[in-house]
Amino acid sequence: MEGQFTDPGATTVGSARARRVAFAALLVMALIAAACGSSEAGAPRPSRPEPTTVPSTSDPAGSTTTVEDSATTTTELTAPAPGDCIGTEQLDRSWLTWAKIGHLWALDESGRAVCVLRLGNDAVTTMSWSPDGDSVQFNGRTAISVESVGALDVDVLGWSAPTGRRLLGIDNVGRVVKQAPGQPQSQLIFDPGLVTDAAYHPEGRHVFVAGSQTEVEVDGDPLTYGIWLVANNNSGDVQIVFVPEEVRIDELVPTEAGDALMFVAEHEEVFHLHRYDLLAFGLVEEVAVNDEGALAQLVEQEDPIDSVTIDRSGQRIAFRSGRCGMTARIDVDDEGVADEPRLLLEQPSEPLGFGPDGELAVLSHSTGCGGVADVYVIDDGGEPVLVASDVDAAAIRRPQRPATTEVPSFVGGQPE
Repeated sequence: MEGQFTDPGATTVGSARARRVAFAALLVMALIAAACGSSEAGAPRPSRPEPTTVPSTSDPAGSTTTVEDSATTTTELTAPAPGDCIGTEQLDRSWLTWAKIGHLWALDESGRAVCVLRLGNDAVTTMSWSPDGDSVQFNGRTAISVESVGALDVDVLGWSAPTGRRLLGIDNVGRVVKQAPGQPQSQLIFDPGLVTDAAYHPEGRHVFVAGSQTEVEVDGDPLTYGIWLVANNNSGDVQIVFVPEEVRIDELVPTEAGDALMFVAEHEEVFHLHRYDLLAFGLVEEVAVNDEGALAQLVEQEDPIDSVTIDRSGQRIAFRSGRCGMTARIDVDDEGVADEPRLLLEQPSEPLGFGPDGELAVLSHSTGCGGVADVYVIDDGGEPVLVASDVDAAAIRRPQRPATTEVPSFVGGQPE
């Protein structure tokens, strides 16, 4: 399968690039159709979204600006010639990437779009970068690094920490496992009953798992629901959040420093965004109310909350508000109090993540909540800039700094 996930400029035999070429024939790309929203199949799609009102966070009078007025765009991309792609090892400080016309692209330091890899003809619907910025996975089924390319046989939830040598996922029987790309065997981390989400603590020795535990205690207690802290080598676990059966927990997102965990709890069609303070580590018996101890409620609303992302400081938080909804942002002060959510783009969109200077990358769907989209960067003042249009998928690449907080609990496995 010539050209799949390779650097067209690769010529050195035995190099990392050449190894990617040799392994490319083994790739298996999952074709996932993003079918959501009101757009009809085959309907023409405008190359630019219609002018959209955007609240200005810098104007106390509440004046607005429009995407059409404030946005600029890069030069329209065309397929690069052989040898024009730089390869993942040359990305350096590039932080925003996207898939388009069969290639992986990145925004370099000068604001120019550069080709990184040739992806071939298979559709890319999702992608994410490892914590160290050296590896990228596509569609939850294929991962590529500087050294290798490998297929995956788990439903990917995220990367191991702090490097991303393995991916975290759920196997075909519902267990939380980790797997190195291209390796035939996954390793068990946790085997509860139902898993709704999981994420590594940034320090790397533990994993947060949300869901339910099927094991019935000796005294006959019913199933328990909530969040568990689990050693990444399956050597132990402790439940740190307990919730009633009707509460569903999802969107586990730890801060980069490792001092807090954000999560979403759905309480009978009311959604809460919570912040769990790991420095005040303790059992939380109920998340339906604002706990003055370890748990804080940042947002309460009737619209669903997902795609939660946090900046390096842990004080800027963005999320998608509503199904096929819009990107919203909150700021949290030093006391842990959040301001009211404010919409950044009044059209279907989802946050990708924060850049090195606090800017927020957003994937905007002007014809619905799936399919090709436009990539915007929104500065701290709320000004959107169009970076790329009609992309298939996008992701930020932000190498993580070392966690400053270890989990104050039992000994876990080795950082990965």
